[in-house]
Amino acid sequence: FFSLFLISCDYKPIYSLKNNNNFDIRSIEFEGDQNINGLLNQKILRFKKDTSNIKYDLKITSNYNKESLSKDTAGITTKYQLTLSVNFLINGKNSKNEIKIVKKFSMKNIDNKFDEQVYENNIKNNLSDMVVNELIIYLNRLQWLSNLLNYKEKKLIKK
Repeated sequence: FFSLFLISCDYKPIYSLKNNNNFDIRSIEFEGDQNINGLLNQKILRFKKDTSNIKYDLKITSNYNKESLSKDTAGITTKYQLTLSVNFLINGKNSKNEIKIVKKFSMKNIDNKFDEQVYENNIKNNLSDMVVNELIIYLNRLQWLSNLLNYKEKKLIKK
């Protein structure tokens, strides 16, 4: 129910509307599902901030899968499992990190295939929003940890 609510009310992740981050995504390299990669690229480009000293290079590998979850007695699919899996290799100045984000959604079969395709595209868009939101949170955490370590190093040097 919650996922359906998000789709029907045009869900917007917290980090998608403003760029208060103090990092720049310098380059992005893609592999995998071209449709998903296009959505991810469009959403990630919002976070380019050329004035930042903290720069990341991303290598993104995406995979989208739609599989039958249940069938009726005639063998016709009644429910699908949509799975978006995205692996991020994050190269920073002094670090390399990897994060894998997987999002799933159960979708009922719709008799009108055009309507089903439109609905599925909306789901793909929302799932990619959620993936980028998690990525930005992760990058903010990396930045925070880096700042904390730098602060502690400076304090140790002063002593």
